[in-house]
Amino acid sequence: MPTHDTHNYPPPIFAEEVEGHTPRLEIENHYGYGVIGIGLCSICSEVRTLYVHSLINTHDESNGLCHGCMSSRLGQFAVERQRQLETMNVSGEIIYYEFLYRLYCAVYSEWSDVPQHTRNEILEHEQGCPACAKFFLPDTQDPRTDYQPVEAHALNEQEPKPRLVHRRCASTCGNCRQARYIPFGSNTWFLNRATVSVQISISRATEVCLDCLRGDDFVDYARCAGCSNYAHPDHLWTRFGDGQYCGACEQHIYECDDCGTDYWEDDGHECDYEEPTSRSIHQWDFKPRGGFTFHGSDPHNLYLGFELETEVAEADSDMFNEYADNTADLLTRESRGFLKYDGSLEHGFEIVTQPHTLEAYMSEFPFEVIDDLRRNGFRSWNTDTCGFHVHVSRTAFGWDHTQRKQSGKTEAHMLRFTKLIYDNRHHVRRLAGRSSSQWASFDDAGRLTQKIKQGHQSNGRYSAVNVSNTHTLEVRVFRGSMRIERIKSYLEFVHSAVEYTRELSVSPNNNTLVWGRYRKWLHQDQAEKYPHLVSLLSNLPRSIRAESESE
Repeated sequence: MPTHDTHNYPPPIFAEEVEGHTPRLEIENHYGYGVIGIGLCSICSEVRTLYVHSLINTHDESNGLCHGCMSSRLGQFAVERQRQLETMNVSGEIIYYEFLYRLYCAVYSEWSDVPQHTRNEILEHEQGCPACAKFFLPDTQDPRTDYQPVEAHALNEQEPKPRLVHRRCASTCGNCRQARYIPFGSNTWFLNRATVSVQISISRATEVCLDCLRGDDFVDYARCAGCSNYAHPDHLWTRFGDGQYCGACEQHIYECDDCGTDYWEDDGHECDYEEPTSRSIHQWDFKPRGGFTFHGSDPHNLYLGFELETEVAEADSDMFNEYADNTADLLTRESRGFLKYDGSLEHGFEIVTQPHTLEAYMSEFPFEVIDDLRRNGFRSWNTDTCGFHVHVSRTAFGWDHTQRKQSGKTEAHMLRFTKLIYDNRHHVRRLAGRSSSQWASFDDAGRLTQKIKQGHQSNGRYSAVNVSNTHTLEVRVFRGSMRIERIKSYLEFVHSAVEYTRELSVSPNNNTLVWGRYRKWLHQDQAEKYPHLVSLLSNLPRSIRAESESE
C-alpha cells in the first residue's frame, strides 16, 4: 500500500542555545509518520491500517500501530516528557524544556488530523468484513488468526448467498447448521454474536441463531434469569423471585428447612418470622409418624387431601396458640389431619388433612373445626396470602405405588385430567375464585405431554396442576375459603374431573374436554353425586372480581 508523504517539522531549539546550560536529552531533528499497510495492531491486536511514527518507531517499522493506539502512545510520550520536566525543576536544575514539551504537544495535535479509513469507506470499497467493517488480513499473515475470512449467511436477510466474513464474526447455529453473522449496523446492540446459547439439558448447551430462535419451532424458548441462556421447551424451569431459571441454575436455589422460603445460594437466608410457640403447629416438611391414615374405600383408590391456609388479623400469642391447639386436638382425634407452618402466611397456619375418599369427607370429616376458626376471626378468602390446594392420589389414575411407576394408560388419564383444567382455565378460575400467576400458573399450557411424562414444569411446584409430588397430583388453583359449602365444592370438582376423564375418548373431531361437554355430563348424570359443585356453578358471577364472600 502506498506510503503517505512524511511530514517534516522545524528543528527544535536545543537547550544549549540558552546561555550557560547543557542539554541532557537527545532529540530527533524531525518528526513524521508513515503507513506500512494492513495488519494486526501490536497493542490492541485488531486488524487495522497500521502507522509508524518517528517518535515511537525510531528505527523499527515492524511494530505498527492503528490510529487509535498511535494517538494513545503519542499522548503518553508527551505526558512522560512533562513529568521529566517537573522532576528536573524539583531537583533544582534550571533547564528550560517547556518549549520541548510544547513541541511534543504540537506533534500530538497534528496527529489528530491524520486521515484514517472509516468503516463505511471500507464497506463501500468491499475491502472488509460485512459484520465488523474491518479489513481482512493479507494472505501472507498468520492463517490461524480469527481475522481470516470464512463464508457465512447474514442474519435476518433473505439473500441466500453467503459472504466472506472474519472467522471471529461468524458463529454456527446448532439447529440450521449454517454459519451466521450479524450485518454491520444492525439493531442488535444487545448481542455480539449471531447465535445465543440454548440450554438443552442441565449439563449441555448449544448455539442457536436468532432466525431459528424466533421461528415457529422455538416460540416457547425463554431466557434464564441466572445464566442468560435460553432454555429448550423440554428443559426443567423454576420460577424464583421475578424470573425463571434453567435446571443448571435451579441447583443454586435452596429452600429454608425452617420456614420453607426459597433463596439464592449466594444470598443466604435468615427467617423473618417468630418461631411458633404452639405445640400443635408443625414445620413445613412434617410427615405423620407411621405414615398417612386413609379414610374410606374407593374402587379406583381415589383419595383426596386438602391444604387450607388461614390467618387471623388480631390475636395475642396466647390466644393464637389456644386456637391452634384446639383445632389440632379435633383434627388428630381420629387422625383426620394436622397443622403446619407456611412461610407465605404472616400470622396463621395451614390445615392439612389425611387422605379421604369423597364420601368420607362428606360423612365423617369434622368440618366444624373450620367453622370454629371462622367464628374466632380467622380468614382465608379475604386475604392476599391464603389458598386452598387439593391433592389427588396417583393411584386414582392407575399408578402402581409398589413399583413407583406409571403406565401409558396412567399417563393418558393424567394428561386428560390436566388438560381439562388447562384448556378451560377461564371457567376454572371463575370456579376457583382467583387468578394467580404467582401461586398457580397456567404457563405450561401447550407442553402438558412433557409435564406429565417427564415432570417438567415452567413454574416448578407453583403450577395450576403440580406434578412434582411422588404420590399425588396437586391442584393449586383455588382461593382459600372458610365456607364449608365452597370447600366441599372444590373437593367435588377435583373428584368429578378425575372421573369424567377416566374413560374419555378424545379426538380432533370429538373434543370431549370442552367445558360445555363436562357441564352437561355433570348436570345430567352426576348432580346427586356432586350437589355442592352443581350449586356453585349455577350461581357463579360473570367475573372473578364480581364475586365476594362473607367470612
